[in-house]
Amino acid sequence: MGASDFYKILIHHRLMAMMRDKAAPLQAELQKTLERLQFGYWAGGTRVKILRGVRKPVYEARVTRAIRLLFTVAQGHESVPPHATEWYILAWDMVEHDDINRARRMNIQPETGFLDFEELVEVAIEEPTLKSATRM
Repeated sequence: MGASDFYKILIHHRLMAMMRDKAAPLQAELQKTLERLQFGYWAGGTRVKILRGVRKPVYEARVTRAIRLLFTVAQGHESVPPHATEWYILAWDMVEHDDINRARRMNIQPETGFLDFEELVEVAIEEPTLKSATRM
């Protein structure tokens, strides 16, 4: 990943449903966080961190002082030639900052069960670079 990092965002349907019930200011903060992540601004106000205790990288990003977005990163390929590599942010859940470890342990989303699978083959993929956030 280089200076022109760009990530496509995929949001889990349960997170979308949960956000519909939240107040507009929180929705706006989540949108701002997703935009920063999409353009590779993972430092500064976004404060992306890797959670410990999971076999695969699970990240948290600051939405507000009290709320964190839990997400993973996946690599795919464009569906049309030349089938270039694309990066995806898979947004799974939003939790209170103090509940991050509990939420991860509870595995709230059944679709995230793959995070605890034993790896049979390991492929080296360069981790996304963390950039300092500029004012957005």
